[in-house]
Amino acid sequence: MCDLKKQIGEWVDIDQGRLNEIALEDVQLSQDAQQCIRRAADGMLAENEPTVQTGTSGPEYSHGIPCKGYWVEGTKELVIYIAMQNAWRTIIIPPEAWIIRDDITVH
Repeated sequence: MCDLKKQIGEWVDIDQGRLNEIALEDVQLSQDAQQCIRRAADGMLAENEPTVQTGTSGPEYSHGIPCKGYWVEGTKELVIYIAMQNAWRTIIIPPEAWIIRDDITVH
């Protein structure tokens, strides 16, 4: 996984130096962005675990969704990389569909 940032940069055609890691707990997503991520995760779960039932409210993610987030310097897009077993997806969220939460605590 040490080459992940480089790999993501190649996949989305962005210089890896412009990718800045961000904790997704610090991000607030629009409803549309949340639905996009949920659809991608639902599809990945269905591919890996066909017995998981998904619905309008989504499946129960008992361990969360394993993902990493990067914001792109210059465009402020949010790049989310999701990995589940043998499947992975990269989702690009436009800058108007996410913000830094204002209730985060810096330690």
